[in-house]
Amino acid sequence: MMKRICLLLFCVLSGTVCAQQGTLKGNIDTENFPEVSFIWNEYNPDILNAGQFSVKENGKDVQFSVRHLDVDSIPHKNRTVLFLWEYQPKQKWFDSIAPVLSNFIINSADDTASVFNIAVFNQKQGPGLERFTPDRDRLKKFIFDWSDKDYGKKHDFQDDSGKPDLLSALKEGLDLTGKEPKENTRAIVVITSGQFIDGEKQPVINQSLKNKIPVYIICFPTSKSEGNALAQLAKDTYGQLVMPDVSSKPDCAEMERALLAIFNSLNRRHYGQDYRLTFTSLSERDGSPAQIVVNDNFPVNYNVPDFSLFVWAKAHLLLFLILLLVSLTAVTLGVIFGIRFFKDKRYDIKEQKQEEERRNAMRQAEQEALKRKLGETQEALKRQQKAAEQEKEQIREQEQTERLARLMRTKNLQPRLLAVGSSEMFSISDVTTTIGRNSDNDIVLSDGTVSKYHARIVFNGTGFEICDLQSANGIILNGQHVENAELKNGDIIQTGETVIKFYV
Repeated sequence: MMKRICLLLFCVLSGTVCAQQGTLKGNIDTENFPEVSFIWNEYNPDILNAGQFSVKENGKDVQFSVRHLDVDSIPHKNRTVLFLWEYQPKQKWFDSIAPVLSNFIINSADDTASVFNIAVFNQKQGPGLERFTPDRDRLKKFIFDWSDKDYGKKHDFQDDSGKPDLLSALKEGLDLTGKEPKENTRAIVVITSGQFIDGEKQPVINQSLKNKIPVYIICFPTSKSEGNALAQLAKDTYGQLVMPDVSSKPDCAEMERALLAIFNSLNRRHYGQDYRLTFTSLSERDGSPAQIVVNDNFPVNYNVPDFSLFVWAKAHLLLFLILLLVSLTAVTLGVIFGIRFFKDKRYDIKEQKQEEERRNAMRQAEQEALKRKLGETQEALKRQQKAAEQEKEQIREQEQTERLARLMRTKNLQPRLLAVGSSEMFSISDVTTTIGRNSDNDIVLSDGTVSKYHARIVFNGTGFEICDLQSANGIILNGQHVENAELKNGDIIQTGETVIKFYV
């Protein structure tokens, strides 16, 4: 017994939590703080009044106003619709369902992005399509297969009046539809006689509201109580109930229009309603964070505006004017006394300043003279050091050149360069030989592709090496570009378009 009571309380509390679902649209407007306003979207498609809202700021109830907003345009969404078709071949309305569904499928063929599924149920869950599909031909085939009264017998439906079949079918239908993309507008359309509706409905309602899958019902009730129960179920899930006249054969055209009206209104109803909520904040204007809770379930965080002198002055104009007058008086008196004080001290300050300037000028002149003398001495030392270093370097270079020249004579090295094509022979007698187009080179080549100072051949004590002097066309030695390379007897050297052969 206690277990049942706890379950009942849980269902009631769950129903209260799911009764309203809302979201904040845009930002919270605090421009006119302490008046705070924001746009709130409620999933419920019915227009609510202020008594159906509650607003708290930082846990405290606040006075607020609610204004319903007309929506200019609704975001277009693809639709996902599951038809739950109760298999009741003995009911006179059963024969009308197949043509109604078929015509609906045909009339919605232009909407190729929307998808449908059809599941048949009776005293147990019947078969359905494996997945949602936009394929109209497949849907129509399934419809007409099940319009055959003998077809259902093959699936062994059994009479079991104690089983709440409709609620079980809805539970499974919500599970199936809930797996479809949340970005779509999802809905379930039930075609039923409304029997076996006495079971626990709250879990179905909670699941419907949680996943935003309304239940629309086309009902052919066998009693008034069944119709009332289904109407409440549709209302609680934000769907609608359609009850065709069953006193005579159902009007297929009327049912088809009702079905199309449901389908065409899905996006509008799924969007819900927009409201502007406005309240006077209890928070101080200090830039601190605050929290708004709408309907005890939906917290929204925002920052209270920082303190603004302009806003404060506007709200306390008389006090601001008094403080401003006192401040101006104090500033005026301060300026007057300040001027008198500075006049009295002006002469002394001027004298002190002039004396300080004279002393500073003398110190600066002495420092500059000392600095100039020190600079001249340092410059003379630098010149002497540089001259000595240059002299040493020249002596070292001269000694090195003489040593290498003696070594060349000792080894009797007399390398030659033969210009290929002109057979002109150039002798190398010095340690360093320059090659280029300018006349001051040791070997002058009158070739426009040869740089002014193209290359240098140097005797390094063991042999001769050639170095590129950053020429435009470089040096090609035996077919390879080189910047610095050892020369061997018979090497082919190309400078520009001139080719010479090295002999030693």
